[in-house]
Amino acid sequence: MSARAGASHGRRLAALALLLGAAAIVVGDPAGLRPISFSPVPESTIAGTEVRLLDPLSLGEWIMAKRSDILLLDLRPEAEFDAYHIPFAKNVPPHRLAGIEPDRGQMLVAYLGDDTYSQELPGKLQLLGFAKVYMLRGGLQAWAERVLFPDLTRADEDSRDLVEQVAKMSHYFGGKPRLDRGRGKTPSRFLREGC
Repeated sequence: MSARAGASHGRRLAALALLLGAAAIVVGDPAGLRPISFSPVPESTIAGTEVRLLDPLSLGEWIMAKRSDILLLDLRPEAEFDAYHIPFAKNVPPHRLAGIEPDRGQMLVAYLGDDTYSQELPGKLQLLGFAKVYMLRGGLQAWAERVLFPDLTRADEDSRDLVEQVAKMSHYFGGKPRLDRGRGKTPSRFLREGC
């Protein structure tokens, strides 16, 4: 790689880092936009337990990679699960969690409709004995906003590869990224989308 090409590549990476950093700082964005990130959310605790938060794009990557070490649980009521759920999820309401047993080394990823859950839920999940326990950050609503219908209108030329990855993921799961500036919000109903 020539010095000129290397400097150009470095500027692109710096611009991408700046774009992602600026997006992370945005608070109260009227469109509800969140930064695009393909790495799991840094480990954190929920309600004092070792339950980690997982970004929806990371879950999408894991599903696309056909990882067999994950048990994906939809903790919503059965009627909501039947209307739409993340592919490969199993419906297990919180009151039936005690019957879940992990395979050796299996990780648990659980989600609700959003980030609203009872204080005791993370503790219940941790006690099931999985190697790692994750709650999907933002629940099913964040899945719709970041995976099915991501807003890619703020992307610039330097983040084209990342935009292509997110668009590919959206199409994989039956969604459609928003690419036209100024067009609508994330659909609140996504009954027919998804694989």
